[in-house]
Amino acid sequence: MKPRDHPDHGRLHKLRPVVDKLNDRFQSIPLQQYLCVDRQLCATKGRYYVKQYLLAKPHKWEYKLYMLCGTDGF
Repeated sequence: MKPRDHPDHGRLHKLRPVVDKLNDRFQSIPLQQYLCVDRQLCATKGRYYVKQYLLAKPHKWEYKLYMLCGTDGF
């Protein structure tokens, strides 16, 4: 863990190695001609600050994830 005064310290500092590894893996995937940015909601009951409250949904607390989708659906 990094001290709070370190420039790389953030609220998601524990997840940074996982995010960096995923970014490296996603860079190796070839891009397609037709792409779309889509969002997906993932229901949760966890206690973390990045979740959103949506009153009209059956699952009130959800994480919002953004995806880059192509013709293959990835």
